Amino acid sequence: MQLDPERFDHNLTNYRLVDSHKTVECNACHARGKPFHKTGSQCVDCHKKADPHKGRLGDRCENCHSPTIWRNVKAFDHGKTKFPLIGAHKDVACATCHTGELYKDLSQACVSCHRIQDIHADRYGSKCETCHNQLKWKEAKFEHDKTKFPLHGAHEKVKCDVCHTGYIYKQKLETTCVACHKEQDPHKGQLGDRCERCHNDVDWRKNITFDHSQTHFPLIGEHVSVPCEGCHSSSNYKDAPIACESCHRDSFHQGRLGVGARCGNCHNPYAWSRWTFDHARQTRYPLTGMHQRLTCESCHSTKNATTLKLPITCESCHKDYHNGLLGAQPKCGSCHDTSAWSHWRFDHGRQTGYPLVGAHARLRCERCHTTPNTPTLKIASDCASCHRRDDPHVGQFGRSCERCHNPVSWRKADIRN
Repeated sequence: MQLDPERFDHNLTNYRLVDSHKTVECNACHARGKPFHKTGSQCVDCHKKADPHKGRLGDRCENCHSPTIWRNVKAFDHGKTKFPLIGAHKDVACATCHTGELYKDLSQACVSCHRIQDIHADRYGSKCETCHNQLKWKEAKFEHDKTKFPLHGAHEKVKCDVCHTGYIYKQKLETTCVACHKEQDPHKGQLGDRCERCHNDVDWRKNITFDHSQTHFPLIGEHVSVPCEGCHSSSNYKDAPIACESCHRDSFHQGRLGVGARCGNCHNPYAWSRWTFDHARQTRYPLTGMHQRLTCESCHSTKNATTLKLPITCESCHKDYHNGLLGAQPKCGSCHDTSAWSHWRFDHGRQTGYPLVGAHARLRCERCHTTPNTPTLKIASDCASCHRRDDPHVGQFGRSCERCHNPVSWRKADIRN
């Protein structure tokens, strides 16, 4: 078949010559001794030796190259691969990731390219995308809310390395406050590790709250407004005593109501001056009459007394007006009461069996009861025991004076008997 290479129209074949192919000599593609129609139409049929990829990217060279200039590589649609290029990856040269013309079976993990840039030195593992993104590597963000320890308040500003000092997937951090703040604990661990009962994560030293009702000393009344340091002089809060006198000096009673007195028997935390004491219910000595007007110190007069128990006999507080003439231990209540000391009464007839009538009713007790500090008030009831010196008969008529005389008037004798 006669062929004129100079005039042959290659467009009549199934492989049109375009761009750089137009100037190529025929024998550059059509080998000698081989029919022209059996010449391959794929790029690798001619350019296999020039393939820098060594066939690792297949034989579809036209996906990247064009027949105009072989080295002017057209854009490759990386979005059709398993690793679409987005963000900063769009501007990266192919050879930066595909070193040695390796295109297939490359690792897609960030550390495969950025390990040398890993400032964490592999302590945070290989899942860089957990914190970083492809737009800007230094803008790291981690959704800590998805963990068991959401970050709030001051914790949001803390750098990761402050808490995560080791390998993050090997070292599981505790979520208790003392795990990080043990050295900052002013209580030296004496209040336990439940710091959140008082402190918050907004500011460690501010807005401190504590439910004091959980202790043995609930805060009520005026105690509610007292700052913690008012009672707790040291950071060891458990060493604070709960006795009133440990904070409140007994400057008013000065120990007259006992050493270590139970102030709560009278006072309350709402107002120190508002005090009540039920003497009848809380002691065996109810206060009545004039006793109700007395101050506590009128009876409880001994400073730093070890006990508040006092004798309840009248003479323990009141001087005996009768100077013992009514007995060594008189029963004052037989005559007197607490309404007024001068208001006294005694039913001589009912209480002794010797009614006072006539002139006897006008006599003072001491006229008959003349011996002081007698163990008993019983005296002889016959006339002669008091009127012996007044007997004009000098005992000649015996001791039964009442046969003639009567207590109305001694001198008016009835001698009919």
